[in-house]
Amino acid sequence: MAQDMLGNVVRNLVNVPEEALGTLIDLTEKLASDPKWLPAVKKTLRMENPWDGAKISSEGDSFRGTGELSIKIPAQAQPSLREIQKRFSWVKKIERDNSPTKELTLKLVTVLREGEECIDGNEYERRIAPRQDIILGYQQAVWLEEHQDEFPEFMALLGKVYIDFSGLVVVDGDGSRSVFYLDQGDRRWRLDFSWFSHDFGRYERVASSCK
Repeated sequence: MAQDMLGNVVRNLVNVPEEALGTLIDLTEKLASDPKWLPAVKKTLRMENPWDGAKISSEGDSFRGTGELSIKIPAQAQPSLREIQKRFSWVKKIERDNSPTKELTLKLVTVLREGEECIDGNEYERRIAPRQDIILGYQQAVWLEEHQDEFPEFMALLGKVYIDFSGLVVVDGDGSRSVFYLDQGDRRWRLDFSWFSHDFGRYERVASSCK
């Protein structure tokens, strides 16, 4: 019975619009981890108020806006492997690139919960997985590096935080996985890379198109 139901779910996924996939992943994560979501979803499908006036607690939220930055970035195409290799010759392949390509407004988020100081790379990757459709990538990082002098509020963060653009994951010749980020280089922002297995600490941010 369970296998039949799972098969129906998989078949229906083929027809889910691409723009809804991030929300769907987020919902399945909540259904798997929090029992209050199942009755709420059932009520929603019956067009009933799922929470009966109750508020969903934000305690434990692991994808939170910091309010530090808001910058409009024009539409940017995803880079080819050759484009990336012109600057980072060690890159051998693109593992995935879910980064947006439309015009957007960059916001900074943290994936730390209240009271957390640091999480490991595996937990970092798990927490951003449901948000892949809104996490920025290499092309937005390059654009921001090139236009940094146009945004005083961005320059004011120099040396205070560093910003991951983890919508893109690349792989080197040894199979190590990396993401690109912006950090301080002399007195300017500079594009660099780090292993995806690195710890995520309180000075780290993720570039996102919402929150």
